[in-house]
Amino acid sequence: MTIVTTVKALRETGGRGLVHSNGEYLTKEAAAVFGTDLAPPTWRELPAPPPGPAVSDGPTEGNDEAITIETYTVEFGRHGAPARGWVIGRNQNGARSAGVTADSAVLAELTNPDREPIGRDGLLAAADDGAPPIFRLRV
Repeated sequence: MTIVTTVKALRETGGRGLVHSNGEYLTKEAAAVFGTDLAPPTWRELPAPPPGPAVSDGPTEGNDEAITIETYTVEFGRHGAPARGWVIGRNQNGARSAGVTADSAVLAELTNPDREPIGRDGLLAAADDGAPPIFRLRV
């Protein structure tokens, strides 16, 4: 549901509603809870969560970085064919790293319904001009 349809439904029935959204390239996520009841009068601050995993500096020119895929997404072009894939994985030190691919063989593997890419090994290579590292599957 969108915010508008959630608010309309709550005005009619009361209660609570959750709206979730995401966007960009693995970078934006939002959630909102709407309701017709007043919030409780007490507020309690929670302790800060522990820090997340380290983020890798990425590959350097001539030195590929080996990663194991943790998650991925594939963008499809206007005609329904895979156009670009985004991969996030961890290196052997446990740090996270991300890369992109437009290679048709890698995209075919990422979209293959008979073989799950999560847990597979790959390599990140430095790209030119500050672009994201290039991902390829390790064969």
